[in-house]
Amino acid sequence: MLVVDDEPHILHYMQATLESWGHEVVLAHDGSQALKRALMQPFDIIICDLRMPRLGGREMFHTLARMHPTVADRIILQRATRSAATRCNSSKSWAVHSSRSPSNSMPCAASSPES
Repeated sequence: MLVVDDEPHILHYMQATLESWGHEVVLAHDGSQALKRALMQPFDIIICDLRMPRLGGREMFHTLARMHPTVADRIILQRATRSAATRCNSSKSWAVHSSRSPSNSMPCAASSPES
């Protein structure tokens, strides 16, 4: 899976968590880097921050949808907040705000396999 975020501490947390659950994780530090990787290598899922410099998640989604719609279908857009991080740390769950359409975001939470 490809994880995209411009904040190194979030990338570190996401990588550590997902790898502990048995996933292979590739990191990208911005939307431009992620776009190149997504077009060169197939990923089962792409978890992408909405707000990043240069190319944000929404723009990356729309670019991929034009260039390669089947790849765009694998994107989960997420937005990290301090309150979500606090809830995640206390409940050992991983919360993301995501949707299949970047204009219609809805909150959802996925618990870790151990819980």
